[in-house]
Amino acid sequence: MVKRKDTTTPNKRVSKKEIQQELPVVEKQEVKTGEDGIDIVVPMVFPYGDGWLVKYREACRKYGRKCSIDERVRSWDLERYFFRGVAKFMPFVRKIHLILADEGQIPFWINKEKVHIVLHKDIMPEEILPTFNSSTIEMWLHNIEGLSETFIYCNDDMIAMSPLAADKFFVDGKPVTRCKERKQPIIGEFLHTIKHALNIAAKDNGVEFADDIVLRDGHSYAPMLLSVLNETVSKHGDEMRESCTTFREDKNINQYLYTYEMCLSGKNFDGRHPNKYFCISSDYDKMGEDLLRGDIGVACFNDAGIGDWKEMSNALYKVMQKVLGEKCKYEI
Repeated sequence: MVKRKDTTTPNKRVSKKEIQQELPVVEKQEVKTGEDGIDIVVPMVFPYGDGWLVKYREACRKYGRKCSIDERVRSWDLERYFFRGVAKFMPFVRKIHLILADEGQIPFWINKEKVHIVLHKDIMPEEILPTFNSSTIEMWLHNIEGLSETFIYCNDDMIAMSPLAADKFFVDGKPVTRCKERKQPIIGEFLHTIKHALNIAAKDNGVEFADDIVLRDGHSYAPMLLSVLNETVSKHGDEMRESCTTFREDKNINQYLYTYEMCLSGKNFDGRHPNKYFCISSDYDKMGEDLLRGDIGVACFNDAGIGDWKEMSNALYKVMQKVLGEKCKYEI
């Protein structure tokens, strides 16, 4: 259960509204104002290009990791459907910012006049590069040039599969999101990462959570406010930078930090956009039928634990062709 700090008397319960009124106000000059409109930010990895492969293998040897292309970095060759989904079902989007490791990662089919290419070196300091860790990348999103105040952060395994209106993501300028308490042991890199993020945001907002409590907002598109990112960096920049690593580690902080800051400070609109999470290895049989139903919203595909993933990717490719078979403005 959530325990809120009582700042009055030991016997008086302090309301959430009272706590929020007592929170320190961030000075206006510390917050950069983003551009108007709703943008999308998406990091992608294409496991090809001599430069990227060399750096990846060198880093794997340095940290004693296998140099195989696993589910973290392998490509399903479905990335263009991400862009087609945005173009067809999210026409309100102003700009897509595509984060890539280097120039060699730029897909040959990307229309660079319509997609803003953001390289790691454009937003991250040289001393922490190269990185193959999405959590590290997420600590530097605020440095994306020309990013709008209201934007949606995505992973490349999340594809819009049916019409989505802007008010599914932002209402009166507030991100539509919901954080639900979940009690579970903090085991594994991901849970440690989001627990670190929760502890930071909870302290900022005068809230306490038990050691075995995390908040989950669902694994889908994440609407965010650039001003919240900048406020967070102004308070925790050193801590965020210290958390950055080449590969995933327990000490990382990830983008949940921004969602937690918004939710715990009341800067969000409580709700959730239509979405469905597919674990391909277990949902494979019914997945095609669900995706063709026309009301999925955002589909997220988890490909962990798959044996013959090429066979399954081909099956998924056929479904994508039925829904998103036409080339879009983000392609050449």
